[in-house]
Amino acid sequence: MTEGTIEAGKPDWADEEFFGRDSIIVRDHRAGYEFAAGHLRKSFSVLDVGCAYGYGTALLAERAGEVIGVDHDRRNLEKARRKYASVKNASFAYCELPQGMRAFPSASFDTVVCLQAIEHVPDYKKLVAEFARVLKPSGIAVISTPNKLTSPGINEYHVCEFTKEELDTLLLATRFGERQWFGQGSNAFFDRRWPRLVLRRLTMPFGYDPVDYGVRPYWSECLSLYAVARKQAKP
Repeated sequence: MTEGTIEAGKPDWADEEFFGRDSIIVRDHRAGYEFAAGHLRKSFSVLDVGCAYGYGTALLAERAGEVIGVDHDRRNLEKARRKYASVKNASFAYCELPQGMRAFPSASFDTVVCLQAIEHVPDYKKLVAEFARVLKPSGIAVISTPNKLTSPGINEYHVCEFTKEELDTLLLATRFGERQWFGQGSNAFFDRRWPRLVLRRLTMPFGYDPVDYGVRPYWSECLSLYAVARKQAKP
């Protein structure tokens, strides 16, 4: 359930085949998955929540033992199954969020990855609680979502957006103890004064991409928040 997957028949903004691997959104998403993959080991079992077209699931599978990608859009899932059939340690399953998470046993995953999805889910508190339930003791969740401080607030499919403090409160309330914070987005000058797409179109013909796709330690003007949260042991 990533950007644009709410309406069937419309292209997902993260669809690399429709928009191309070099589109801003696709490169943002790939950078996010590469960041998440950096927290994996070959022995890990991973749940990718909101997998959309599956390229992130396949990327995670390069670093993990097993990855299951879940999404609520059956069209997306069929496309993912066809394209990544050769990735033997990746599979895809239909899942309505958050209730569909009950299909997974408690303490069954080392890592949950959920990039740009929780803002689409009305019962996001239950969803995050489900992340904690399916994680093994000391497992981690890698979560990203738009930064409320910099979001234009015009996406009709976002039912909620968060500041770092709001998301931190939610994670703390749902059994996530240790929490590390990161951000993604180009620098403040490009973000605030120049639409990234317009600036990129002006400079790309000269071989220069001004957009910074990297995930790095949190700063207040980032476009997306990233939390790496570790499930705490029961008291």
